[in-house]
Amino acid sequence: QTAGVAPVAVDEKDELIRNLNGRVEVLENQLSTIAKEKETTAVQDSQKIVLLQEALAKIEMQVQKFENDQTVNMPDKNLKDITDSDSIKPEVSRQVVNKKTDKKLDTYETAQQYFSKQEWKKAILNFQKYTDESPRGKNVADAKYKIGVSFQELGMKEEAMAFYEEVVANYFNTTAGKKSKTRLGSLKK
Repeated sequence: QTAGVAPVAVDEKDELIRNLNGRVEVLENQLSTIAKEKETTAVQDSQKIVLLQEALAKIEMQVQKFENDQTVNMPDKNLKDITDSDSIKPEVSRQVVNKKTDKKLDTYETAQQYFSKQEWKKAILNFQKYTDESPRGKNVADAKYKIGVSFQELGMKEEAMAFYEEVVANYFNTTAGKKSKTRLGSLKK
């Protein structure tokens, strides 16, 4: 009688081993799939980083071009004509005139004034200058967000998106980060 029981027990063990082997194969396949997805995601992320870096380089070139077009670089006799014009508030014109003597002017406030007057190019230049001068300043997130808004207002969607993405990536918990996420979502539609 024990001889009859033994083959059944062996068959059950063989069945159990086959089931376990099947489960192991399923888990190995799942791990392989997850590893491939992770690799694909890593490649996509690195491609996004490259694209963002290229977009940032383009934006920096455009900012340089805007800076070259600015009246700040004009000779002093033309600077007087600009400061006398009605298009620039007296406090802003004083800042333009004093730019050579006072390096510590509040460029963020100047940029805010241009932004509120919808002078988008000047706002971009001054916000960018602020972020260059104070990369860890308290208003950097807002400045980068407003650079994005300014580019968007100028119809430069890709440049705006690059700044919004940077703000969302680096300052997501701030008001500017939340606003950037909203604008980014509306631009991607």
